[in-house]
Amino acid sequence: MASRHLNTNDNLEFNLMIAIILFCLVVMYTPGPVNLLGLNSGIQRQITQSMGFYLGIGVALAILFTLIGYVGATFITPNLLRYLAIFGGLFVGYMGYHLMRAQGHKQSELSGKHLSFKDGLLIQLLNPKSAMVVLPVATVQFPTAHIEGVNIVIWSVLLGLLAVGAPLSYALVGRQIGLLMNQQMFLKRSNQVMGMILLALAISMLYQGFFHY
Repeated sequence: MASRHLNTNDNLEFNLMIAIILFCLVVMYTPGPVNLLGLNSGIQRQITQSMGFYLGIGVALAILFTLIGYVGATFITPNLLRYLAIFGGLFVGYMGYHLMRAQGHKQSELSGKHLSFKDGLLIQLLNPKSAMVVLPVATVQFPTAHIEGVNIVIWSVLLGLLAVGAPLSYALVGRQIGLLMNQQMFLKRSNQVMGMILLALAISMLYQGFFHY
């Protein structure tokens, strides 16, 4: 009887861990500012130069999972979300503005401006939705699955690595689109469209920061 009860608990914990991974996959791989920037980096054929950006995304989420996993929900306050939304909106708007001004990929521009590790780190840390996604996992699912102590760090790193694949997978798709549409005007228009989408997201984040939280 005790053995059966132990096996039941082990199966429950395993199922909870699978649920954590599936939840994070669904949330991380849906379209958003990070994945749109990843898509555009692929279209502009800057995947190699933007690897730091993808890693910055993963490091930011690993930090959030670790911090919230140890500190708990008390770390996330309405005031913090408000400031994250405001500064995050300003940063996303800044990136959208510069993306709209970019001319598009040229062979001579490969060593020029590209998405950096700092860009990925900041855009993820300053996005209040990142904290809201991490919150239920770190404060509810981690304890329920008995993920505690050093295991919080291990799981945070693993989920951070999982997050790296999101903008990278979008970039690989974007690369195929860029190869099919290898004209300077298309690449320039791609930057402009992505830039306008980011500006719209920035306005949405600012609105939430000033009027929602």
